[in-house]
Formats: sequence, structure tokens, C-alpha cells
Amino acid sequence: MFRRSLMCLVAVFALNGLVPADDKDDLKAMNGTWKMEKAIFMGKDSSELFKAATLTVEGGKYTVTFNDQTDKGTLTVDSSKKPKRLTVKSSEGSNKDKTFECIYELKDDTMTVCYALEGKDPPKEFVSKEGTMTLLATYKREKK
Repeated sequence: MFRRSLMCLVAVFALNGLVPADDKDDLKAMNGTWKMEKAIFMGKDSSELFKAATLTVEGGKYTVTFNDQTDKGTLTVDSSKKPKRLTVKSSEGSNKDKTFECIYELKDDTMTVCYALEGKDPPKEFVSKEGTMTLLATYKREKK
């Protein structure tokens, strides 16, 4: 019995490196200032339109500045889902009191977010199709 428990404990520690980062780690990794590098909206390349957008994340709170508009709110992640999920809740600005369900991926200094701009369910994949209110955004972290 003791031997089996010990083997289970060893297996847990051995597999620990394979477990995805928890939600707090992903929120911490999002901290910083991000510039939108690429945007696909409703299936069309809209990078030029969104190039002025800046996203700042700090401690689970965000601020988006886009031309003369500002939007602020909170971010909640669920890194246990595949793909990982992000819930954006606006508390100030043009999207006040709106909630957007998203999926996200973090890799080094690149963050990809696919926003469902209407509806309650997050996108199932990182794609924005024509006729959908989906924004696929790729952000690059600004260097300090």
C-alpha cells in the first residue's frame, strides 16, 4: 500500500512539468503593454484599421486605447480548457457592462486572442469567418 502511494506521488511530481500553467501564471504572463500586430475581423484583414490599438494588462485588469477611445475592465482566464479561455468584462468606456468570451494563446512575447463580439460562447478555434462577429487579434508585447 505504502509503495503504491509512493509511486503515485512520484508520478504526480514527474508529470507536474507537463501540466499547463495555472490561471494566475497566465494572468501574470499577460502583464505589460501590447500592440495589435494583426487583426482579422469578420473574415477580413483589418490590421490597418486596428493598428492604433494598445492593450495594457496589469493584475487581471486591462485598458485598451484606440484612437481617442478608452475601454477598461477585468480579465478572467481558464487555462484548463482547450483552447484556453479568456473572459473580458468591461467596466468603463464604449463597451461598459459588456462581457466578451474569448480564447487565447500566449507564446513568448506574442498573444493571440479570438474574441466572440456577440453571443455567449467563446470561439472554438482561432479563426474569424466572414459573416461572424469574431475578431482574431495578434498582439506583440512592447519592450521596455
